[in-house]
Amino acid sequence: MDFKDINEKIDTVEGFFQPLDQYIWDWILSLQNEENTYGHLVEVGVYKGKSLCKLAQHQKGSEHILGIDHWLTEEGYKSTVLNAIKKTSNVSLGYVNLIPNKSEFISGTSFTHDTTGITTDFRNLSRFVHIDGEHSGYCAYKDLELADQMLGPKGILAMDDWTTLFYPDIADAFYRYIIANPNSFKILLTSECKMYACRPREHSNYLWRMETKMVPFLKEHYEKPFRLFRTKNYVDTPKMVIMHQENDHSSADTRDSAIDVLV
Repeated sequence: MDFKDINEKIDTVEGFFQPLDQYIWDWILSLQNEENTYGHLVEVGVYKGKSLCKLAQHQKGSEHILGIDHWLTEEGYKSTVLNAIKKTSNVSLGYVNLIPNKSEFISGTSFTHDTTGITTDFRNLSRFVHIDGEHSGYCAYKDLELADQMLGPKGILAMDDWTTLFYPDIADAFYRYIIANPNSFKILLTSECKMYACRPREHSNYLWRMETKMVPFLKEHYEKPFRLFRTKNYVDTPKMVIMHQENDHSSADTRDSAIDVLV
């Protein structure tokens, strides 16, 4: 796959998607494909489809793409998103599902329902879920509840605007959620915009892959220099932090007892 080419296509779509995160998604989704990790691809908060197009670029077989956004009720929005997907990927639009809100997904879609209302097609069968919906703490918490029911054992959860100062309720909602549901998610990586998490049982596996496989991938395909850190102490679970080298004002070095400088 020509990652530069597919990301140049993504850049033609209106919206917000940091280039470094685009390549992080490429690595995660490619790794899952290489390891035959099957699962649907889900986004809460689609806007005009920029990051949904990235999911479509990595769709395989009978995997479905699900986009949920209240903007999809507006005239022309569905066609705008579908046209963006069509021009940036080779996915069959028959596998793309766009619905205007979570309530329709839970209570009134064409998918088979179980007794709890969440479609059995997606329950524990999604390998990537991206949350970029309404940014209040209440809605972020509800989005996490939905993601928790959809994410498969080896899936990745991504949350947008994690480090954006205007939206502190996003991180607050996540921490409240994992305190109440400690077996649901563990943070793997934070970037300059997003947070990535996985199921606790897969945390050490993904962390090892990020250190040994993601770094070489980014060095080969991503043009800008970056820095990667790993937290370390005897109490908390290790986490990674990635940023552009030009934005590193931390002065972190190998003498820091709380941080390993990996790149």
